[in-house]
Amino acid sequence: MALSSTMDRKNSYGRIKNRNKAIEKRRQGAPLDTRAAFAYMTILLLISLPAFIYLYQNACITQKGYQVQKLEERLTDLSLERERLQLKLDELSAPERVENMAQSRLNMIYPERVEFITIKEPVAETRLASAGRLTGVWNGLVDGLKSLDGLRARLTEVEASQP
Repeated sequence: MALSSTMDRKNSYGRIKNRNKAIEKRRQGAPLDTRAAFAYMTILLLISLPAFIYLYQNACITQKGYQVQKLEERLTDLSLERERLQLKLDELSAPERVENMAQSRLNMIYPERVEFITIKEPVAETRLASAGRLTGVWNGLVDGLKSLDGLRARLTEVEASQP
């Protein structure tokens, strides 16, 4: 037994010595290991960077898709609201309703009789006069349309104020 314990001690000492040599070799080769680790990290970064870019783009596209969907829903809602308002405008601006409102609220009546007056002018002045008359008629039509728009606005206000 004494022999075997001595052998065990020598082997144990040899193992420790070999381990110390391996540690010393690692220390001497550390710059190579650091370079290799740097190279591996660089390769890993170059491989993973496109994956991160792809995921980022995918997230942006998904976000824009949700925004488009919300805008389409809003467009649909606004279209329905526009149609509803157009129907109400048509209802409020119906000629029969305007006539009834004018008679009942504004106390307007039809004229008892309509008179037309014709004036004959000399031929030479007719062209100049007719141009002036057309301008006057045009201005009268524009003023009439403006007053009609004012009447519509007033009717809308009155309609809104009614319960």
